[in-house]
Amino acid sequence: MNTNIKTGSTFSSIKQLNKKTLIIGLVEALFIFMFFQAQNSNLFAELLNMESFSFADALQFLFPYSVQTMTVFFCVSLAVLVSFAASKANICDRISSLLFALLMTAGFSIITTDAFFENMYSSRFILFAAVYYIGCYFLMLTVFRYLKRLFVFIGTASKAKALPKFFDHTFRNCTILYFLCWLPYILLRLPAGFEYDGYHQIARFMAGNVTAHWPPASTAFMGIFVFLGDRLFGSTNLGIFVLVLVQSLIGALIFAYCTDTLKKLGVPSIWIIVSTIVFAVVPIYPGYITSVVKDTLFTCFVVLYLCILARLIYLGETQKQLIALFLISFAVTIFRNNGIYLIGGCIIFAIIGLIKKKSMLIIPLTLAAVFYFIYSAAFLPALGIKKGSEAEALSVPFQQTARVVSMYSDELSSEDVEKISEVLDYDVLLSDYEAFLSDPVKKTYHAEGDALSKYLGSWFSLFFKYPASYFDAFISTGIGFYYPDARMGTPDATSGVYTMLWNDKDVTFKEPAALTGIKPGFKTFIRVIENLPVVFPFVNIAIQCWIPICLFFCSIKRKDGKQFLLLIPSILTILICLAGPTYMNNGGRYALPVVYSNMLLMGLMCFKSDKDDTI
Repeated sequence: MNTNIKTGSTFSSIKQLNKKTLIIGLVEALFIFMFFQAQNSNLFAELLNMESFSFADALQFLFPYSVQTMTVFFCVSLAVLVSFAASKANICDRISSLLFALLMTAGFSIITTDAFFENMYSSRFILFAAVYYIGCYFLMLTVFRYLKRLFVFIGTASKAKALPKFFDHTFRNCTILYFLCWLPYILLRLPAGFEYDGYHQIARFMAGNVTAHWPPASTAFMGIFVFLGDRLFGSTNLGIFVLVLVQSLIGALIFAYCTDTLKKLGVPSIWIIVSTIVFAVVPIYPGYITSVVKDTLFTCFVVLYLCILARLIYLGETQKQLIALFLISFAVTIFRNNGIYLIGGCIIFAIIGLIKKKSMLIIPLTLAAVFYFIYSAAFLPALGIKKGSEAEALSVPFQQTARVVSMYSDELSSEDVEKISEVLDYDVLLSDYEAFLSDPVKKTYHAEGDALSKYLGSWFSLFFKYPASYFDAFISTGIGFYYPDARMGTPDATSGVYTMLWNDKDVTFKEPAALTGIKPGFKTFIRVIENLPVVFPFVNIAIQCWIPICLFFCSIKRKDGKQFLLLIPSILTILICLAGPTYMNNGGRYALPVVYSNMLLMGLMCFKSDKDDTI
């Protein structure tokens, strides 16, 4: 990373800007100002609700008559001009900003009007959406200028700053620190914090009815603790409490290893200290790691996988590390049903990009994939564990069909209606379609024989008739993975702070009476912490998902294959999330591999590039 940027007073350096740059800066500031005003005034909804469109009325939303308007514009202009003096934007910044602005515009429109592409019939919408888009684009360029200056500062400041003595024994001390900082999340939610799926995995295990709908390895790991607690001590509470303790210790060990990896690879000391603080106190880490949720161990294993992979490609291959890579790669594939895609993506790139270097990475990765297919095709069926429903992979087409049916049912042919009805409950599609959640539609799946293939033919043909609805259905379901202002339908679970208990005939748990009044207060406290400006970027799923996307373009520009390889799991996870069933209904946990990997990836890619280039 290039650190040859002059320091000094950024305010005084504005004087050095030429006339052309000043004009460009003020134009950018004007568009950014209009972007903020559009956001605050709910512009798109107001425009579409106007019975008689008037430019004067529309512009009043962007330029309200007030002292506040003048003050905000002045501050925005100053911030933009200072950013010009701080650093310059490169091609990666511009591509990332263009993509971000597009999805921000789409997300804002979806949230406020329930549509984006379907609004394109309106010329007034297109005009002001363009203004919003341009403003967002310039805003992101400004942010990138400041971020580059920040990373330069971190790099230069760390050269003269040694790590505290605490990091002389990084792995041991960080393990203790993380576990102690996370312990209140365990104790204040006794016997445990349960996510809905996690509880039902345990119930299935206790009933002897395990299926591959949820990862059997994850189900077995959870269920064994509860089974032993019940059979040996007559206490399911004790079993689940020990499970959470063990899981939290595993998480603490892995994140301590992550911190040690940053140190071993020569990442600046300030970044190591910041990462340690983030892992220890930002709620999204202990919230999920101390909860009973299938995503926790899988995500921790992804982080460990990236740490081992980073050590291998930067420090050289050893036999022990290659064996460790095989074991953790196999764990990634069996602890989440989509884990094989992350490893498979790395295998494809390893074959293409690393074969000329005679790298041994291909061997453990390929072996892990082979063992996974043996595990899923032979081992699980031998245990009588049935496959999950194929509907899990069809959320996108089901949502697209449901949107079309709910909006244009009168226009559909009887043949299309018949094909859809043989796969999904047509009446449910008419009445219960939810733009942000595919479960109401997906759970009606009942295809038999060749009904699914016929339905897919109808689905494909309807795309050409209703393309706008298809695109809107797709970008609505996963909106929280790219639009930062989208809040989950269950905000208490934003950081995985689950407090509810589920009980049925197969397994029951009891909440200590002393905690009944404490849990709601604890949940409220975490929500307050999440909304603090310093913490918010670390718990906001969309912001976290944009980080590897921006790093991805940087790795391409640098032609840095090592960084590209490390980014593959995060990029694939984002794509899987966008094709998933929801974000709003507790779907943020699907992106945990991205969130938990970002501090490692940012540390390596901003400070560990083999290429002489700025970020």
